[in-house]
Amino acid sequence: MGKYYDEDYEDEFFGAVKAKGKKNNKGNKSKINNKIDYMDEKPVKKEKSITRKIILNVSTINEPEVNMYYDANFECNGLISLESITKYVIYKLAEEVKTVDEIIMVASKFARDKRTKDPLWNNANSIEVFQDRIKGYLGENSEQNQRYEDYIQANNKDKDGNVFICDESSNTKKLKKRYKDCMPKFTVIDFEDGKDIEELLKLKNAILSDVNDGLELYVDTKGGNRNWIFQFDAIIGMIKDKIIKLERYETDYARGKSVPKHQFVDARKYYEMHELLNAYNLLTNYGIGDGLYEFFKNNDDVDPEIVKLAGLFKNAMESIAICKIDKLIEKLNNIENFKSDKKDIIEKSRFRLIIDELYMDTKGMLDHDPMDRF
Repeated sequence: MGKYYDEDYEDEFFGAVKAKGKKNNKGNKSKINNKIDYMDEKPVKKEKSITRKIILNVSTINEPEVNMYYDANFECNGLISLESITKYVIYKLAEEVKTVDEIIMVASKFARDKRTKDPLWNNANSIEVFQDRIKGYLGENSEQNQRYEDYIQANNKDKDGNVFICDESSNTKKLKKRYKDCMPKFTVIDFEDGKDIEELLKLKNAILSDVNDGLELYVDTKGGNRNWIFQFDAIIGMIKDKIIKLERYETDYARGKSVPKHQFVDARKYYEMHELLNAYNLLTNYGIGDGLYEFFKNNDDVDPEIVKLAGLFKNAMESIAICKIDKLIEKLNNIENFKSDKKDIIEKSRFRLIIDELYMDTKGMLDHDPMDRF
């Protein structure tokens, strides 16, 4: 499982790191005077074993194209677009003194079989190139990956003659030490179009394989056919009780840019809307408010007052479910009063339109006899 350190220490990769210490029976944090050097000692294991996985849908191999990817604190190079987000997640986790346990590559038969005549690839498919690139980034450099690195260095200038690639060697040197005895497991899952339930269940089981106490799942959203993300979200819905963190990333990648630099994009906000509309649909059509409440509660950037309002909607729906009309009237009035008192907060919320829709629905119950709804 992923590594971590149990006390404050000086980390060679990122300097001073503040980590949570275990509590003893008296409720006080344990104290260790010596600092841990991960090169000499094995890190302390968590009492709860958290598994960290990256999942991506493999694209077919194309002609080699050198690109650079970046955000405010990170840069990497790429010959294929697949490698960028995996490198990004590996680095982000390294900042938290964590490692990736498994990288799941979802691949169609076409992606597995396609090879090009370009001599650089040496008849490899995209899966083989991707594994060479990531292992090389973690310090396990193959002869083939060295050829890729040489190609990047030989094609390091943009159309105006300016060098645009970055130097990955420092990160690779440090990651090599961190992953010395814990190279991620690479798993390939055959997946065509998701029309067969066996394919979806096979993928679900692969995601949950070796997961004990919790799963951190990091998703590269770029690849796959147009139906892939809907199928993947259906699987996420089936296993969400096991997921303690779900992050999605993409890049602003576009072939043929004059300066081939591409920025990383946190894609969670895009998929949040899908989740929110599903929760809204459950509440308005079926009177189930749990999803809406959980959605707001689990979003760090949602005002706590909005979370309270979602709780009021949830409580009102529960009163309908158990036919407590007197309680329903009370809770509908609570919503009315809350909206009046917190008008400014609601108006500033990016979820204002959804809140207004729900409010108009509940206001209609107050304006008429609630029994008319049955």
